[in-house]
Amino acid sequence: MSCIAVLTESLDIMARELLEAIYRFGKTVRWTVCLIEAPDGKTRMRWNVPGWTQGCSLRDVIRCVRPDGIISIGSDPALLRDKALRGIPVVSTGNDAQSLRGVPCVRCDNEDIVRVGAGELFRSGWRDFAFARWPAENSWGRAREAAFRKEVAASGAACHVLDTASLAQDLNRLPRPCGIFAANDFVGVKVVTEAVRAGFRVPEDFAVVGVDNDEQVCENAPVTLTSVGQDTARCGRLAAEALQRLLVGQAVRDDDLRFGARLLVRRASTRFFLTDYRVARALEYIRTHVAEGVTVAAVARQMACSRNMADILFKRQCHVTVHAAIIDARIRKVREMLARPLQNLSALHDFCGFSSAEDLRRVFKRETGLTLKAARAAL
Repeated sequence: MSCIAVLTESLDIMARELLEAIYRFGKTVRWTVCLIEAPDGKTRMRWNVPGWTQGCSLRDVIRCVRPDGIISIGSDPALLRDKALRGIPVVSTGNDAQSLRGVPCVRCDNEDIVRVGAGELFRSGWRDFAFARWPAENSWGRAREAAFRKEVAASGAACHVLDTASLAQDLNRLPRPCGIFAANDFVGVKVVTEAVRAGFRVPEDFAVVGVDNDEQVCENAPVTLTSVGQDTARCGRLAAEALQRLLVGQAVRDDDLRFGARLLVRRASTRFFLTDYRVARALEYIRTHVAEGVTVAAVARQMACSRNMADILFKRQCHVTVHAAIIDARIRKVREMLARPLQNLSALHDFCGFSSAEDLRRVFKRETGLTLKAARAAL
C-alpha cells in the first residue's frame, strides 16, 4: 500500500473535484491519501498536516507523512524544487502550473475551454465580443485571452478587452450588443454585477460566459451566469494515473496529460435569443426547479398565462413545447450529475426531477439512445 500526499494551497471547486477523482483512483490501487493544506496567508511556507495542531514547514510535512509519492495542486516551481521533495515522485496539476524538469504536469487545454464558451456567445450572431481579464497576471489568463482572440478573429468579428480595475468605464465604452467571455466565474460575476448596476441589460446588451461552473458563484449573481465547467475529474484521474506509473518505474509524457471542457451550463446570462420576458423567466424557473419535479402547469403559473398560451409562446421563442423544455432541462441535469465520479446512479433521479430510477432510465434512453452507464463512460 502506497502513501500519497496531496499538497493544495486552497480547497476551491477545482481542487475539491480533483481530490474526488484522486481518492477514487487511489481506492483501485490501494493508496492511502493524505491531504495537506496551506493555511491562509502561509502559502508554500507553512502547511497543515492531519493530526498536527499547528502549521509546519514542507520539510516537516515530508518527515511526518513520509509519502511514497506527491500530487501537487496548483503549486509553482519554487515549491516543487524544494530539497525536501528530492527522490520522491511528484506530479503537478493546475491552470497556472509551469514546466519543471522531471515533474510531469497535467495542464488545462484552454483552447478547448474557450472554444466551448465562445461557441455559446457566437449563437447570438453578434459582431462584437470582449474578453474580461483576471486582475492578476497568470499564464492561464493569457492563454484564454489569446485563444478567445483567435476564435473571434476566425469568425470575422471584433474583439475588445475588459480590465476589472476599470470595469465600469470599459463597459460604457463597449459597443452594444456584445458577448463577453470572462477569465473565470468570479470575473464573470463582476461583469454581470457592474453591468446591472450601470443600468445595462444582461443578456440583451451584454451576454456573459464564465469558466469553472462554480454553482455557488454562478447561481447567486444578479443574473445567473452561464459557465464552462472544466473536466477536473479527468485532471485528477490523469494526475493519479501518472503518479502510479512513476511509482512502478514507468516514464510519463507531459504531452498526454491534458484536460479540457466537461460541459457548458446555460443560465440567464446568455439567453439573448429570447424577446419575451415570460419565456426567459420560465426557462430559468425550469432550470432552477428541475429537481423538484417541475410541471407544465407550474411553468404556466409562473408565466401568468394558460397552459395553451405557454406552449404557444415557447414554440414561438424556443421551437419546443413547455413539456419538451422540461425534459431537456432534466436530461441536461442528468448529464451534469453523471460527470461527478462519486454520484450514485441509483439516487440520480432525486436530483433531476424524475419520479423513480426506472423512469429516469427509460426517458434518458429514449431521448439520448444511451444507458446511464454508457453516457457516463463517454464523458
